[in-house]
Amino acid sequence: WGEARLLAGLSGLMEHQGKYAEAFELLFQSLKIAEGNNLAYDIARANRRIGGVYAELQNYTKAITYFLKASQIDEASNYPDKVAIVRYALANSYEKINKLDSATLHINFALEQKDLLKSLMQYVYAIDGHIKRKNKKYEQAAISYKKGFEEAQMNSDLISASEICADFSELFIQRNLSDSAVFYALKGFNYGKEISFEKGIVL
Repeated sequence: WGEARLLAGLSGLMEHQGKYAEAFELLFQSLKIAEGNNLAYDIARANRRIGGVYAELQNYTKAITYFLKASQIDEASNYPDKVAIVRYALANSYEKINKLDSATLHINFALEQKDLLKSLMQYVYAIDGHIKRKNKKYEQAAISYKKGFEEAQMNSDLISASEICADFSELFIQRNLSDSAVFYALKGFNYGKEISFEKGIVL
């Protein structure tokens, strides 16, 4: 199993560098080895990561195919933390292609498993907000965005905080509340400046 996990781990480095073809090559090699040795954990991991690369490339239909494979294996193997992660990923992909019933099903599952997704809850709440906004449940969307923003602050995630402010702004534009829209747009812009400042310090 060591080679399969090593290849899957290396794929993450390739993806981080934007080398998606190389990431796919490593992941499909990992999957082939894992399937050849009947390694359920590594089969699921490879499928989950392949889905993640497709999602990064905005090919959400393909991403869903691999996420579903991973979810089935993780559920059968009783890996609840991995199931929670992949259900959140499925919710995100379904929301992006406007399959809102499916997105709602998976995000509700992720919300019920928040103890397993502590470092990801800002994203989970944001996706829940997107789904509710598309369903014109604007007040509920605002509540989800607020929770997401609070999680982002607790996790010192300036990028998510900035993005959720932009989501708030779009929500208020939809509701013709221009003052609130401008307020959150400026708030998001200020978080963006903090990100740039911190990057400058690191560099």
